[in-house]
Amino acid sequence: MTQKRDQKILHQGECIDLSLFGTSDLHGTVVPFDYTKQTPSGGGCFARLAAHLENLRSKADNSMLFDNGDLIQGTQFSDTLANGLSSDTGMHSFLNLCAYDAATLGNHDLDFGAGVVTQLIEQASFPYVSANLQTVPFQKPPRSVVIDRTFTSRTGKQHTIRVGITSCLPQQTQKRVSMMGPDLALDDPQTSVTAEVEILKTQGADIVIVLAHSGYISDPSKQEPENFAHIISQIPDVTAVFAGHLHNTAFSPPDASGAPVAMAGCHASHIAQIDLCLQANNGTWIVTDTKACADPVPQHQSSHQGVMTITQDIHTQTNKRMQSRIGETSVPIQSLFSLLAPSSAVQIIHDAQLWSLEKLAQKHALTDLPQLSVAATGRTGGPEGPNSFTIIPAGDLHLHHFFDIYRFENDACAIVLTGREILNWMELAASGHQTIHTGQSDQKLFEDHTPGYNFDTFAGLDYEIDLTHPPHFDRYGQPITAHQSGGRIRNPKFNGAPLDPDQSFLVATTGFRANRFANAPMISAKTSNRALLVEYVTHQKTVTPKPVQNWRFTPISGATAQMKLPICPPQGYPLPENVEMLAAISDQNAVYRIRF
Repeated sequence: MTQKRDQKILHQGECIDLSLFGTSDLHGTVVPFDYTKQTPSGGGCFARLAAHLENLRSKADNSMLFDNGDLIQGTQFSDTLANGLSSDTGMHSFLNLCAYDAATLGNHDLDFGAGVVTQLIEQASFPYVSANLQTVPFQKPPRSVVIDRTFTSRTGKQHTIRVGITSCLPQQTQKRVSMMGPDLALDDPQTSVTAEVEILKTQGADIVIVLAHSGYISDPSKQEPENFAHIISQIPDVTAVFAGHLHNTAFSPPDASGAPVAMAGCHASHIAQIDLCLQANNGTWIVTDTKACADPVPQHQSSHQGVMTITQDIHTQTNKRMQSRIGETSVPIQSLFSLLAPSSAVQIIHDAQLWSLEKLAQKHALTDLPQLSVAATGRTGGPEGPNSFTIIPAGDLHLHHFFDIYRFENDACAIVLTGREILNWMELAASGHQTIHTGQSDQKLFEDHTPGYNFDTFAGLDYEIDLTHPPHFDRYGQPITAHQSGGRIRNPKFNGAPLDPDQSFLVATTGFRANRFANAPMISAKTSNRALLVEYVTHQKTVTPKPVQNWRFTPISGATAQMKLPICPPQGYPLPENVEMLAAISDQNAVYRIRF
């Protein structure tokens, strides 16, 4: 139902052009500095995005601005703020400066616990909303809000538009964030938003904006539980949807059914934009035209001076903290070839997890179970960018190196799994690689959009991956019915004997990985995996994460594949035996050939 207005106020045929802007998945990327490499950064950051946004808004007749979540977690800058390690506790000082209208929480905004979320909401000069947060260990934001905004029509007249705003985030979040304890529960996003939209319309909302911290997948047959923005766009009376979570850009085409959708990528790379034409018609405002896009922040965009000024102290304190020496490594740590062979970047995670698992097993009386570790690196290029790799020389390890090795604030945990469950996990993890055909040369090994951080490997088992067999799962983690016979995992062994499908194992992992790959109760280590790494290296003083060659690709006669990777540094980073560099394609990247 749409509430009608007095005809004296709402003139028939009046048109308002309204530009809606959205940011998403900033992940603490605020200033143009790479704390990992300890150098100024030429990549995306909020300071540059804010300057570009200011320019876009200056050209719009009327505009509103929203943030779609995952704001505070992901960089050393945000870690300093979230852990109270800066004299400036202003989580939202830089967002408040840009006059946001509303925001929602993303799944990673909950990683630091209830206190940080409370601070996040209280310090914002704009409302937070969430339709499907059911129970939380902090002051729950409202399910929705209605904001009255005065906009100027094409004829120069001013009109008040009632803007309803609600939001949602993946229900799976409640399983991943053990820092919140058992008090975090989420309802179904579609059901929650549908109910809230009806309420907003009864409250007189002329338009309804949904901030969906969820990926947009336009193909209805490819929907998955965490990426439901397309489904939200089909809910009646929804005017526009901002999507996120998937870390890529997308927007609905002009002829798409339902409300327009836009997704802004990640790390301040793009600004999502949805343009609406609102026309007065019989006492209501109707949408007569829409356009959605993801506008890239120009590569050479200068930084917003206001943002740079208010973040200077935090930046200085963060950089000083990152210089802290933790220990040393006797070998280089790199993730360059982690999708092709065991790597030191994954090995150090395995080593730390197994070191911690022993103590966790004793605490929970589980020492009778054999212990394994499962891990992946978050830096394998792909959606995160062609140069997103870990490259740390042998020598001192400073705190900033640990943010390179383990980017996200995932909580460390353990789970008990059978050999059968582990085998299924291994099949799912190995599904990202393309199928390789016998006798064919230079086939594509990995799609650019496939995140390498889902390629989990197991320490404590020995196995092969046969890429001639099609994957059991698609890129969204859904089983492919036609591919269920056989499998990619060959000859899995534990202690030299075939893996017993009924044997139980205690597996060290993180809440994020356990929720995606397994369905078992988690035993929390009460710390993040990055903090666990720091604790491990502090205890060991010197580490030597030489990769254990416990997994490999099954030989494929006459087959080779290609992959784009950074040019390998000349010293200390030998190529795997089955890999050769073919040709440089830039001063930083090259094409490599893999033999099977």
